[in-house]
Amino acid sequence: KMLTSPARTGNLLKFIDDYTKSFLTLLGQLVRHDQNIKLGRTPLTEAGDDPAGLHVRKIAVSPLSFGPASDHVLTNAMLHSMARARLKSVDGAPEHVRILNAFNEKIEQVMEDIDHIVPREAAPVDSVRYMMHVSWFDLGQLLYALHRGYSVTSGVSILSHLTFSTRDFWTEVAFADRQGLTKQKWRPPSGRQLDP
Repeated sequence: KMLTSPARTGNLLKFIDDYTKSFLTLLGQLVRHDQNIKLGRTPLTEAGDDPAGLHVRKIAVSPLSFGPASDHVLTNAMLHSMARARLKSVDGAPEHVRILNAFNEKIEQVMEDIDHIVPREAAPVDSVRYMMHVSWFDLGQLLYALHRGYSVTSGVSILSHLTFSTRDFWTEVAFADRQGLTKQKWRPPSGRQLDP
């Protein structure tokens, strides 16, 4: 779901509540799917595949727009900054305690699940690197990417490591087209050839 009206008006606790219920819940589902695939618990792998070695691209799709959640820089920064944080209520109001406890439990579970599947050294998992392979699309954005791509993989992967810091999917696509960065994996827009 999108952020609710109270969260959009700057109510921090409502934002945290929405972030927990939407972004973190959906991210938790994607991480669990990733984990199940890499442990060979699903029929999605083909014969001879080494599930542990698969590169899994995680895509969240909503019939509504996630807005800024489709911006990798923003989602990376938010998760990275809050990954090890534990929030407490100053005033002890029951509703505030409920919201903050739910956030703490959800982000701890998500990060624990990511820790189990990301190869790493002794250092804590690099959540920024992991989140580069997580994409957030609304239905219109996904259909457009699939239409432009030569395959499902090329359709959804083109903007993964790319940002012009516009925080808008359509502007990112336009800039990527102009820079020629979509040529290898996407068809030209509207079937026309782009200028070199």
